[in-house]
Amino acid sequence: MINRLHAFAVTLVALVGLSGCAAENPVSGQVTFQGQPVQWGFVQFVPDIDKGNDGPTVTVMLTEGGKFSTGDAGKSMVVGEHKVLVSVVTAAGLTPPTVERRFKVSVPEGGTNEFKFDVTPKAVAKGKRFDPETEDA
Repeated sequence: MINRLHAFAVTLVALVGLSGCAAENPVSGQVTFQGQPVQWGFVQFVPDIDKGNDGPTVTVMLTEGGKFSTGDAGKSMVVGEHKVLVSVVTAAGLTPPTVERRFKVSVPEGGTNEFKFDVTPKAVAKGKRFDPETEDA
């Protein structure tokens, strides 16, 4: 009887522990610069409080091919509007050039694997002002 109770308790603890391992609403995608995947950098998702979205900031590093995944990193996302900061190193060297771009995205219930962020700077017409906070991914 004690062995059965012990086995049940161990199984229950294992199941409870595993249930917290799955990342909720995982998002993934790819970062490019001038049409090519970026190898070094990160993507940071900040819930947009101005849109009524509150929760933890989630930062993930880029992997081979410029890919990122909050699910692979074991990080959960809150559903709703997010401000996104993408920061990348575009070439190797002693003082490597970096590029930062900001985007806005909406994370749906269940997550998505469709985010594509191109950090190539965009030309701005003379006399016009570019506001990265208003650009969508």
